[in-house]
Amino acid sequence: AVVSTQSTGRATWLTACSNAILSMSRTWPGLYTMKLVLQEMMRSLNRPFPQIQRTIIKVFFDMLLLKQPTNLNSFEEALSSIIDWQQNPDWTIVEDWVVGEAETLLPLHHIERPNIVEVYQATLLALILSADPKLDSVTHVAINGEKEEAILAAILVGELLQMINKFNLITEQHIAHIQPLLVAAVAVHKGFGVESSQCITKLLNHRHRQGHVSKMSYQLKLIKDRVMKFKNGYYRNDHFPYHDGRDELEERQHIRFMEDTRVFSTDHAVDWDWKIISSVLDLGFFRTQFRDETCMRFLKRIMESFSKEFILVWIPYYDKDTGLGNSAKFTSVGITLMNLLLEIGCSGIEELRNVIPEFLRNMSTELKKAKVGPSIFSPSNLRTTLVSDYFFMIGTLYSDVEGNKYLKDSDIFETYMELFEKSANKDTIMKCVIVSLTYGKENITDAIFSAILHRGSVAIRVFAIKFLRTLIRTGYQNFEKFILPMLVSQLYAYSTSGSEEIVDEALDVLTEACQDQECLEHLYDLFPALIHLGDKGYNLVLRFISIPRGFEFLSNLGFVDDELEKWKRYKCLEYVRKVEVCILEALTGFERGDATYRTSETKLTKYCFTPVHLFGELAAFDMGIDKLQKEDIFMMLDTMLKSTDCLEVKAAAWAIGHIASSRYGFAKISVMDFVSKVHALANSHANLSVRGTCVYALNLICKTESGCAAVEQFEFSASRKDFVHHFSICQSNAKKSGSRFTAGAFTPEIVGNRQRSSTLQPPRHKTHVKSRSLGENQLNLIIAAGQGFDCKETQPGEKVGLCIPNNIQKFFCIDIEFKRPLANDLKIEKHEDPDVENMLHLVISISSILKASSYCSELEDLAKNKKYLFSNMSNYVLVHRVMSQFKYRQSTRRFIHRLFDSAMRYKTNDRRFFKSPSLNSISSTTSASAILS
Repeated sequence: AVVSTQSTGRATWLTACSNAILSMSRTWPGLYTMKLVLQEMMRSLNRPFPQIQRTIIKVFFDMLLLKQPTNLNSFEEALSSIIDWQQNPDWTIVEDWVVGEAETLLPLHHIERPNIVEVYQATLLALILSADPKLDSVTHVAINGEKEEAILAAILVGELLQMINKFNLITEQHIAHIQPLLVAAVAVHKGFGVESSQCITKLLNHRHRQGHVSKMSYQLKLIKDRVMKFKNGYYRNDHFPYHDGRDELEERQHIRFMEDTRVFSTDHAVDWDWKIISSVLDLGFFRTQFRDETCMRFLKRIMESFSKEFILVWIPYYDKDTGLGNSAKFTSVGITLMNLLLEIGCSGIEELRNVIPEFLRNMSTELKKAKVGPSIFSPSNLRTTLVSDYFFMIGTLYSDVEGNKYLKDSDIFETYMELFEKSANKDTIMKCVIVSLTYGKENITDAIFSAILHRGSVAIRVFAIKFLRTLIRTGYQNFEKFILPMLVSQLYAYSTSGSEEIVDEALDVLTEACQDQECLEHLYDLFPALIHLGDKGYNLVLRFISIPRGFEFLSNLGFVDDELEKWKRYKCLEYVRKVEVCILEALTGFERGDATYRTSETKLTKYCFTPVHLFGELAAFDMGIDKLQKEDIFMMLDTMLKSTDCLEVKAAAWAIGHIASSRYGFAKISVMDFVSKVHALANSHANLSVRGTCVYALNLICKTESGCAAVEQFEFSASRKDFVHHFSICQSNAKKSGSRFTAGAFTPEIVGNRQRSSTLQPPRHKTHVKSRSLGENQLNLIIAAGQGFDCKETQPGEKVGLCIPNNIQKFFCIDIEFKRPLANDLKIEKHEDPDVENMLHLVISISSILKASSYCSELEDLAKNKKYLFSNMSNYVLVHRVMSQFKYRQSTRRFIHRLFDSAMRYKTNDRRFFKSPSLNSISSTTSASAILS
C-alpha cells in the first residue's frame, strides 16, 4: 500500500505507516505479527523509491533504539555525528553540566538483573535476521541507493553487525562470516560501494576498540582519569633529574618545534598553534632539559597566557559548527603544563618558582571580584566560554603533594567559601567547584562538598547528588566513607522546600550503587529509615532481606511475615502492573502519571531493570528458601501457572524467574520442573502478552549457569554476559559473613534427587580488565547427564542471562484456530435452518481479530450464493442480537450491515416488507423460532 501511494500526501502516509509499524514492534502481540511486515519492508528496500527506502531505514533505527545520524552531507560527517562527542543543550553549565553527560554515557557500575531493553533488542534483531539473514536488502541500498539513503543504510549495516557481535547468540553465529563478505561485496560494486565499506569498517572499529564511552567531553575524561589515578593516594612526586649533556641535533629540533608554535613571535595567545604546543609539552625534552633557558622561557610564557592574559575567556565553550568542545585543544595544555611543572619540581627553580603562586593569586583576585562587580567569572562567561576550566586547573594541584602546599599557602579555598555565602553567581560557581576537586581524604575538600550539599539551593544539592553518581560510575573508591554518608544524610532533607526532589535523587543513586552486594552491606550497617520514602525506599528495605543479617533482623520485627502475606494476597499481581509500566516507559513514549506521550525526538532510556521482588530476595540464601517452602509459596505458584487469569499467570512467571535467578532458588525450581512449565507457556499460551512475560522469566532464569543449561534444553539459545565490575568502589573488598557471594558459603547442588553441599571461592575483583565481547566470555555449561543440573558456579560472579528461541520464525508463528462458540452458549436457540446457523457462526467468528479476513470472505460468498438469507428481516434481527454480545470494529459492523442493505434494497418499494416483525416489537426473550414463525 505504501509503494503504490502516488498522491501528494505520500509523506503523511509514510509517517502514519512508520508510526504504526513502530507501535506494533513495541508489544509482544505486535512482535508476533512482525514477520510478514519485516519481509515486506526488506522487499521494499530493493525497489527504487528513495523516500520509502529512507523511511524504512529510519524505522529500523527507531525500532532498535539506535541513534540516527543527523548530518547526511557526507559519510564522514554522518559517522562523526553518532560516534564523536556532541554538546547536548542539557549539558551546559547552567543545567546538568558533566553529571548529565556522565549519566548518559558512562555504563552502570554493577548490574544485578537482565536489561529488558537488551532482551527486546536481541529478540527484534533475531526477527530482522529471520526476514533477511544476510542483510542483502540493506546492503543493496548502501551500494545502489541515493547518497543520503546510502549513508543511512551503511551506518545501519554497521550497527546491526555490532549488535550481532554484542549479543553473540548461538542462533546468529552463522552471521559471523558475513561481516567480511559484506565489506568485500560493498567495495567491489559501483555507486557508493567504497564509501559504504569504509564507513562500516570505521564504525565497527570504533565500537570494538573504544565503545560508547569514548563519546565524552574533556571535562568528564579529566574526572575519570583523575579518579583512576587517585585511587592509591597522591601522585608520586618523583622529580626528573637534569642532564647537563646535550644532543645539539635534538636541541635544534625541539627549538624548531617551539618556534613553530609562534609563542615567541606572536603576542596574542589566541593566534598560537595550540595543537603543536600540546604535542611539544608531551615530549620528554622538557623533563630532562627543564633548566634550559629557552625551555623555561617557553613554559613561563604559556603559563602567563593563562594567569595574566586569561586566554580561556576568549575561547567559546564548544564549536557550534562541529559540536565538539574546545577544552581538548586549549584546557588540555593548561592541565598538562600544571602536571609538568609539578613533576619537574618548579619550586626549586628560580625562574619558575612563582608561576603557580602567581596563577593562584590572580584566580583568587578574580573570584573575589565576582562578588561585587565584573570579573572573568561572570555568568555569561561561565556559560559560553572555557573560564570554568580554570577550576580544573586549580583542582589539578590537589592531586600532588607539592600542589597541596601551594593551595595551603594561598587563600583559594577561603575564597570559595566566601563566594558560597555572598556571590550572586554562587550556584554556577558551586557547580564548577564540585566537579573540579578530588574527595575522600577527610580534609578541606570534603568539608567544601559537605557545605555545598547542606547549604546550597535545591538545584545545587541535586547536582551534587548526581555528581556522586558520576563518581560511582567512574570507579571512585572509598564509597563507604565518603559517598554513602553524604547520600544517607540527604534522605532526611524534609525541612526545606523541594526536599522531595533531593530525597528522590538520593534514593536513585543509592539504588544504583546497592546493586553491588558490597555496597548493600555497608548501607545495612547504617540502616537508615527507608520504609516511609515510598516505593524506592521500600525496595531498598526488600534488598536487605537478601542479606542473612538483614533477614534475621527484619524477621524478628515481623516485617518478613507481614510482607509474605501481602505478596501472597495481592502484591504479586501489583508487581505485574508495575513492571509492565516500567517496560512501557522504556520502549514507548509513555510517562507514568501522565496521559500524554513524549515526542519521538526524546531520547529513550537504554536501561530497564525489573523491580525488586520479595521472593527473589528470599531465594538468595538457604534460610530464605526454607521460608518460602514453609509458606507454601511454590505450591501457590504452581496453582497460579494453571490459572485462566492472565494476570495470575504473569505474576507466577515473574516470581519463578526471580527465584531461579539465584543458585539456591534454581535448585528448588528445577526440582519442581517449573522451567519446562514456563517454557510451555512461552510457546503455546493463547495470550501473546503472557508469552512475552514467560520469555522475560526465562531470561531471568539464565542468570545462573545451570539455568542456561536448563533453558537450552527447550530449543532456546542461552548465554550469560559477565558483569563482574571491573573495579571495587569500596576500600575493603572483604565481604561480611552471609552475603550472597561469600567465602565458605553453603551452596546446594542437585544431582538426581539428592542434595549435597559445596564451598564457593571468594569473588575475584579485577581492577584492570579489558573490555571483551560476549564471544570471549562463553561459559562451559555443566550438565549432569540425565540427573538434573549442577547449580555450582565454576566462577562465582555477577552475570546476567540472555536467551532467544532457536527457531525464531517458528516461535513467532501464530497458529491459533478460533473456536466457534455454539449458539446455545450465546443464549440463542439452535436454528432449524442450518444455513442461518452457519451465517450466525460466521458473524460471531468475524469478531475475532485472528483470521477475520477469511471469515469475511466466507460471509461475503454466502451472501452472493444465498441472497434470501440476507433479505430476511428476521435474520437481520438475529444478527443484530449476536452483534450486541461481541465487540466489533466499526469497519466490520459497516461490512455486515452493507451485506443486508444490498440484499434488501430491491424490497424497499414492497409494502409487505414492512409487515415483518420490527425491532421494537421483539422482546429480548423472543426465540428465533418465534421470530421465523
